[in-house]
Amino acid sequence: MPDTMPLPHSLATLRLERDGPVVEQIVDKLGGMIRAGSLAAGVRLPSVRAMAGRLGCSVHSVVEAYDRLGAMGLVAPRPGAGTFVAAIGPQPAGRGADPDVGDEAVSLRSFGAPALWKPGNGYLPEGWLRDAWPPAVLHRVQRRMPELLACDGTARGDGALREQIAVRLAGMAMPVSPDCLLTTLGGTQALDLIIRTQLQPGDTVLAEDPGYFKFYTMLERAGVRLHPIPWNPDGPDLEAVEEACRTLRPKLFLVQSVLHNPTGWTASAATLHRLLLIAERHGLMLVEDDTYADLHPGHPVRLLQLAGGRGLIYLSSFTKMVGPATRLGFIAAERPIIEALLQAKLLSAPALPVMTSAPVTVRLLVAPSRMS
Repeated sequence: MPDTMPLPHSLATLRLERDGPVVEQIVDKLGGMIRAGSLAAGVRLPSVRAMAGRLGCSVHSVVEAYDRLGAMGLVAPRPGAGTFVAAIGPQPAGRGADPDVGDEAVSLRSFGAPALWKPGNGYLPEGWLRDAWPPAVLHRVQRRMPELLACDGTARGDGALREQIAVRLAGMAMPVSPDCLLTTLGGTQALDLIIRTQLQPGDTVLAEDPGYFKFYTMLERAGVRLHPIPWNPDGPDLEAVEEACRTLRPKLFLVQSVLHNPTGWTASAATLHRLLLIAERHGLMLVEDDTYADLHPGHPVRLLQLAGGRGLIYLSSFTKMVGPATRLGFIAAERPIIEALLQAKLLSAPALPVMTSAPVTVRLLVAPSRMS
């Protein structure tokens, strides 16, 4: 489609720097414009060829950048019409939802959608996953298939698997004993176990606003009261957290400190340190959701690093990197909390599927891939 429509001023002034990865620059600049509101929802972006010509880069760079923006929920392609800026941000935390357009309906539609673009499911585009693992790694999996199928799953998680995860966390300056780890069927089961063991109906929970829409629904189903906490580029609004702790005595606060969903922001070390002090002062349990850990190109600070594993529950998952069918996540916490989570897990899923509990599989998963 020819680009005959006048460009918004923000796009007309878009330029790339001489230094730095081209794709990252396009994603950062366009993403920043969309989040700031200078590119409104519904605006059609220039075609891939037109954008490449305007920026003086390759068509492939623009294609990858548009794909990444789509995976972040910032743009949406319309077949035959182009790529358009998406309406970002879920409804505020704790707000009632229409059954036809609410959190549960969005989740069901996005996970079951047959189209290439599935809004809201949080998974990487298929094209990214196709080349994520070297052929030699995939060949090793095929060669060890009989051994994998012979392994027995355990409720706590295979010992070798938990040791490998502990090694991986230690390499990120987050030392955790394998005995303080519990494997789960992805991040969703981890959140469900935490809600069932740490909360009671009527408890108050602090929820990021905007935040992960499925978490809102899980809390509402558990009879928990949600109190929204605004999320800023450097992390949660600490004044709002302090005020809520003084007046509402919340039990728990779910924090996505790295690559927050849906904003993509990463909290600063200073904000996380102050948040830990507030939580300790008021007896607030912090739950750090780090399911996008492998997608951050740098070495951001996490709550688990600062807290040393005390007064904190940490969860992560390999599902986003490997693919939706690989339901492998884990929780790190102090041993009494892990034991309570284990008892809850035994009531619903006493063992992981053998393909995700086998030691050889986790050695493949925790090794750096081409995408990390």
